[in-house]
Amino acid sequence: MSEAASSIDLAYALPAPRHGAKVWAAAVIIGAGLALVVLGGCFLIGVMITMNVGPMGPTPGQPGGVLAMRAYIFLGLLYVLGFGCFGWAATLSVSGLKNLYRILRAT
Repeated sequence: MSEAASSIDLAYALPAPRHGAKVWAAAVIIGAGLALVVLGGCFLIGVMITMNVGPMGPTPGQPGGVLAMRAYIFLGLLYVLGFGCFGWAATLSVSGLKNLYRILRAT
């Protein structure tokens, strides 16, 4: 006589949850936040180039101090984009770190 074992779900024999995909997703979110920090820095480098300041100093032979209205609009746009990138970078980094902390606390 052969008895076939029935497939009954046992509450104590559940497989351990695997969090690999969630960890990778959180890491990508944190990486996107760091990329936005770099992008915001590039916008602020554009501000420095427009204002002729920085390590190279003002351009010789170019009068300084007077900018056209379109230059001020361009500077304002660069500042908004730069600080917008920093704000979104902070939001993404906090979100990714909260998700990683939640994953670590779940196991």
